[in-house]
Parts: sequence; structure tokens; C-alpha cells
Amino acid sequence: MNEEWKTPANYFYDGRTLTGYLCFYKDYFVYKADSVTGSLVFQGIPYSEIEKIKETNTLAVIPNGLIIYTQGEKQYQFSMMNRSKIKNFLQSKIGRKA
Repeated sequence: MNEEWKTPANYFYDGRTLTGYLCFYKDYFVYKADSVTGSLVFQGIPYSEIEKIKETNTLAVIPNGLIIYTQGEKQYQFSMMNRSKIKNFLQSKIGRKA
């Protein structure tokens, strides 16, 4: 259960912005927040459950966001410095352009 890699990211959750890390494993990823606004570790999201990945802007102008849609219409919104790298990695894991 070793991490393949991790990257700093913000997660927009329940009206809050949490700082932490996206942690990528062989078959899934998790978000680990450790922030003054709260702590959160959500269950692993299998790459096989990703339906769509959408690029978005933070504050309407900063091109550093991703929204990841999973089966069941659940969505996870993040901002990070290396959006293209993460999007390409996720697409390679799911085997298609999402």
C-alpha cells in the first residue's frame, strides 16, 4: 500500500478549502488534508470509478483546478500547481481521455 507519489493540493469540501496532499497509489487515490480549517482523509477512490475529469479555474481566472467526477455523480474539486501532470496521470490510469 505504498504511495506511488503525492502532490500538494487544495480540496474544496463542504464550503471549506482544505490544504493537504493528493496521494496516488496503484489502483486508487486519496486526499489527506491537514489544515487549520480541518482534517480529512477520504476513502480511496479507485481509478476505475472515474467517469470524467474537467479542468476548471480557481477564482475564475487561475487555471489550476480539476473536478473529478465518479460513478454515482459524485464530484471532487481540487486546485494544484501541476494540473496537467495530474490530469494526464489520471487519464493514463483510466485508459481513456475523461
